[in-house]
Amino acid sequence: MRRLINLLIYPFIGFIFIFLFLSASAFPLTGGRHAQHKAHGLNEDMFDPVDPLIVWNSSAAGEDSIDQLSFLNAFKSIGLLPAQIFLSYLSKTDLHNNMLIILPHASASNITEQDMNRIQLAVNEGARVITDGESKLADLMNIKLSFPISVKTIKDLTFPSMQLHWADAPKVPLILNGSDKSCRLLYTDPATGHSLGILKNSGKGMFLFLSPLFDPLSGEGYSRFPNLPNLIVKEMHCAPLFQRQGIDAYFDSGYRYDVPVKKLVAEWKSWGIKAVHAAAWDAYLSPSYDYKLLISEAHKQGILVYAWLEWPYIGTGFWNAHPEWREKNALLKDAQLDFLSLMDLQNPACMKQALNDLSGLLKDDWDGIDIAEFSITGGVAGALDGPNGPTYFTGFNSIARKEFNSLYGFDQADLFNQSSEHFWKKDSIGLNNFYKYRVQVNNRLLKQIVGTLDSIKIVNKRDWELIFTVLDNSLHPEFDQLLGFDLSNTLKLAKQFHVTLQVEDPQSEWTRPPSRYDQLAKAYAEIIGDVPLAIDINIVPIHPANQKGFASAQPTGTELFLQYNIADNTCSRVCFYAESSVYQHDWEVFPYVMASGTSLIKDNHQWRIQTPHTVIMQNPVNQGNILLDGKPYPCFSKEGIIIPKGNHILSFGDSAFVSENNNLRLMGISDELISCSKSEQGIEMIYQSPARCLITLNKSPINIKLDGIPASLKVLKENNSFIIFAPSGKHTLQLD
Repeated sequence: MRRLINLLIYPFIGFIFIFLFLSASAFPLTGGRHAQHKAHGLNEDMFDPVDPLIVWNSSAAGEDSIDQLSFLNAFKSIGLLPAQIFLSYLSKTDLHNNMLIILPHASASNITEQDMNRIQLAVNEGARVITDGESKLADLMNIKLSFPISVKTIKDLTFPSMQLHWADAPKVPLILNGSDKSCRLLYTDPATGHSLGILKNSGKGMFLFLSPLFDPLSGEGYSRFPNLPNLIVKEMHCAPLFQRQGIDAYFDSGYRYDVPVKKLVAEWKSWGIKAVHAAAWDAYLSPSYDYKLLISEAHKQGILVYAWLEWPYIGTGFWNAHPEWREKNALLKDAQLDFLSLMDLQNPACMKQALNDLSGLLKDDWDGIDIAEFSITGGVAGALDGPNGPTYFTGFNSIARKEFNSLYGFDQADLFNQSSEHFWKKDSIGLNNFYKYRVQVNNRLLKQIVGTLDSIKIVNKRDWELIFTVLDNSLHPEFDQLLGFDLSNTLKLAKQFHVTLQVEDPQSEWTRPPSRYDQLAKAYAEIIGDVPLAIDINIVPIHPANQKGFASAQPTGTELFLQYNIADNTCSRVCFYAESSVYQHDWEVFPYVMASGTSLIKDNHQWRIQTPHTVIMQNPVNQGNILLDGKPYPCFSKEGIIIPKGNHILSFGDSAFVSENNNLRLMGISDELISCSKSEQGIEMIYQSPARCLITLNKSPINIKLDGIPASLKVLKENNSFIIFAPSGKHTLQLD
């Protein structure tokens, strides 16, 4: 199903997602003027965080009101939380060289000449300004605009792989003097060659100007220029303070055959991927994909690897080797559905061989198993056509026909025999009985598979996380019959075998705004009880050129970031399909996106940090004189300071507190750090992880205690670091 997604086109209705509620409350700064007050031990050349500020017009209405809200949400999506001031207070606000000043059209068109001059002075000293639309501020920048013309297609010069389209074809002004030497073109109208967005240098600072309103439609920031946050980080050099390694991603080697594994894994690390779900069917390639190498290289980078199954598609090699075990469709033909070649797992010999092969594959050091979209229907889109699509209508192998006949007194093949009394258009009861039968078969087979994996896990003492990835049916109850899915049974198995439930929304929902993931998570939170929940998001082209309110075919920039943020805020675990389908320019800033819920306020020489997840903060000190909550803190590396989830006070001690770099330090962790402190001989930490937790240290510990008991844990050496394989769950680890 997954490989076919890029080729499918579905009917849809455009949604305009508008927020009318305006908040006048201030937001905490993620950096700013506090950087100008020298704290003990700070190297200010290394640490100069940007100070974002949005100037708010409380009288804005209509498109101007939506536009300024879009700016606010776009910046929040990437972790730049702007302080919000009213336009009337701008004259009383101290402007300085490290500010990022956001002036939406509603404010820029009403700004005073005195404030414009103050902004110009700040820009000359290094401040950066973003504004949109025809205004007094645009005049100050000496920008010449055309009369408004209709624009439908936009060329993105910074990310040329992007195709932007505006379905409503708004009439907007174009920039006539964008070719000025002080300007860099960002967006152009291909029809005229004139620019819609420029980056203009001025003194030590710069202006980013968009001739149309940034986003007068969505209120979220993705309907016109979705990649504005990417530009802020990459082109205006306004990187947020915090990063996070916090997302799972599917990996199909068929899309990465030309990329060396070591290079690929290094990219995943830099993108903030903490776990990959690797397609297991390439075990049947000749030669087999080198999973051992993949796992080894991933573990060296602190990344977990799960075996991704799409059974009853076992693999093309398995299909070719065993034609006698192939599933049959309603035409009594081999069930080769798109790229999925389905096998008959009702056949005991087929199931035994598949499980034996899987057992052999799992001898490698996997961290978990993802049983994805399991159903004898294959779960492909064509299955949703039901009996109207006999090619995709499965469950007609010889064993199933014999068993069904013994239960209901007729051969299910008669459902497609127009001369039979059981023809599906005549015999609704018979068709419903067949639907029920397929659900019973799926339940039985799924229990056998997960039960076998659980037995292997216990016998071989493997610390695997098991995952069921299922298609959401909360808005489409007909999926139960068409896909043979039974949520209540799946949840029962999940509880019995301690399985994580990962929910994927159906393709028919993908064109909707990102808020759908909040609805999805809340719907499942009410029914799953204590079963862990994750959300699977498919990142593929799904918005057609005629859908209003979405500027790109594939979610990118703000839309993508909001999808992640909303899903993560509601269930704290997100998986993308796929690591290869997300645009690289999105991956490059994604570590900031994942830490976007983190806030920071400077209080004298202390930094008050509030974060829902473990994050990494840029390290502003040359040596380890770091204090967390008033105590010497041993969790840092050249990449930054590891901040545990929760509320903390970060400070920097004088020379009396300096930690020697050869002392034991935590340099990385694959999941959540609850707390960490120096002990007499080393460090003591509490962590939590649904799978094994990869803990990276600067040196190998001599002694390890797990929950107070001496333990022998696997240690992997990689260059100058050591990776400890700690068990799943919540534990206290003492290392010295």
